[in-house]
Amino acid sequence: MAGAERPAGDIVLKARSVRLRSASGDWDYAAYAPGATADWDSYEISADITALDSRANPSATVSVRVGSPSQLNVSVANHYLQVRWGSVQNRAITLARPLRASLSHRVTVRVFRDTTVVLVDGRVVMSGTCANQPSCASAAAAGHGGSGSTGGFALSGFRPDRHRPFAHFDHVTVRPLTP
Repeated sequence: MAGAERPAGDIVLKARSVRLRSASGDWDYAAYAPGATADWDSYEISADITALDSRANPSATVSVRVGSPSQLNVSVANHYLQVRWGSVQNRAITLARPLRASLSHRVTVRVFRDTTVVLVDGRVVMSGTCANQPSCASAAAAGHGGSGSTGGFALSGFRPDRHRPFAHFDHVTVRPLTP
């Protein structure tokens, strides 16, 4: 997790669990130290997304490069995967595919200066840059970053209604990578 704000050794998280708890909403969001992580790159975040009940159909999202034009959002549910560049509100889907139906999926995202690699259940599902995406191209043209944009991570979840639980983030690990 390169950056001027903190040395990489100071920001390693190991085996944490995160529970989203919005009492009234169907969506909740938690960003990790957004001001202190704005210049991060060369890190990996992994989490077991659990409690993925096919009847309730909650989904969970791991976002990286948060706050930059190159933000990447990886969403999983019981039986599908979606990847989107840009903010979590962006509806343009870069990758969508079915997953083996399961109550849990392991999501790992490796963030390097110029590329991002996404693994689900130990298999690479995507490796690429934001450069060809409209949200990145327009921001880069305006001088606000591009394929090499940096940023920390956030976790978010959706549930069909407030009477159903959010999916869980278990064994959340963040560690620096050697570029």
